[in-house]
Amino acid sequence: MAVIRKEVVVKVGDLKGKKQWTKKGSSGKRQPSKKSSQSGYKFESEILKSLELLKVKYPTLWYYKMVDTYSYDWIKSVLRELDTIITELNSLSYVRKRYNDELSRIKQILETIQKFVVPKVPADIIVFYNGQCVVIECKSSQRYGGFVPFHPYISDHQLEACREIERAGVQYLFLICDKSVQRHDTMSIYSQVKFEKMKEWCVKENRGTIPWQRFKEMSCITLPKDKGQTFDLEWIVKNCLT
Repeated sequence: MAVIRKEVVVKVGDLKGKKQWTKKGSSGKRQPSKKSSQSGYKFESEILKSLELLKVKYPTLWYYKMVDTYSYDWIKSVLRELDTIITELNSLSYVRKRYNDELSRIKQILETIQKFVVPKVPADIIVFYNGQCVVIECKSSQRYGGFVPFHPYISDHQLEACREIERAGVQYLFLICDKSVQRHDTMSIYSQVKFEKMKEWCVKENRGTIPWQRFKEMSCITLPKDKGQTFDLEWIVKNCLT
């Protein structure tokens, strides 16, 4: 289920453009593909690089990348490797006989660590300049048919955080990259109001996706990627931080 403003409830499965999910994960819920996640990492990196270039023109600008779930991904691989090593050591009778208690204790510690739940964050980046603040959420999509503005591509907790941050008087921006055509990436900026209108358009049109052309028309602005694999983010400074 995806809930939007004005208590309009949408069953995503009932909308057009249903081919938007990969196989179910361990939680039983549909998850974005691994390829989609890698595309998101790359776009986020491009935005951070773009902000660093923006600092050259606006030296007092400051930004911070929030620590999110992806920042902990490396821990998962380390834990899996340790678990494999412990299992292999347990298979050696002479090791198990001599170090059984120690191995059991390490196994218990690993199981405890694996239960750690990474806290959810409201967005990816916060930017400060001239006494003003803007919160940024980065999204990207390689879908040829358009952008999906529903869960799980846009998390429910992110939308709720977006509304609460806006109510507190701080602007929340969605920076969404269209990577559907190779070497022709564009990035569209959406305010909270415009993002909600985009979702309402999908509901009205009974669609699970919004075509890229319509998507760009509804945005605040759409920017091309330059040869340095960055975007000119000065629009944010002039329209949100002054």
